[in-house]
Amino acid sequence: KNMEHLVTALILLILCVGAAVLYLVLSGRIRERSHETGVFLALGVSRWKIFLQYLCEMLLIAFVAFGVSVLVSGFAARTVGSRIINTSFMNAGDQTEDSGPVSENGVAAISGDDMNPTFTEASPLTEITVTVKPSQILLLAFSGFLVLLCAVTLASLPVMRLKPREILTRLS
Repeated sequence: KNMEHLVTALILLILCVGAAVLYLVLSGRIRERSHETGVFLALGVSRWKIFLQYLCEMLLIAFVAFGVSVLVSGFAARTVGSRIINTSFMNAGDQTEDSGPVSENGVAAISGDDMNPTFTEASPLTEITVTVKPSQILLLAFSGFLVLLCAVTLASLPVMRLKPREILTRLS
């Protein structure tokens, strides 16, 4: 349970940091394209269509990035898992008798009080299995879409709220 909570907290932290970075990158990119936006607005293209163009561009990039990340994540999980197992084997040989509540016959205290501990055999870590359900992938994709939608909306607001004339005269 604790590991699950830690992973969830890390995912939320990464999502927030990623959203902030995405906003900053998009804000700079849209600001660079403000002349293009001004021309489109002057030609009569609606703000909604320009916003959808920005969103579609970002969705195409996000779709490719998400697909690559889903494919690469399995390899990364196996690599990290094998490193953890190798580290646990190396650390198991380095333990001394006073490193924890382990008795002479290789059993470890896992419950009970100080006067009457309950022992169970200690088993080495031999396998780590990482599974990701399709529902989790869909939830992650939906979260990414919401982050992308918010980032594009917030990044485009400073340019979209201006009139075409204001945009074009500001740049000249």
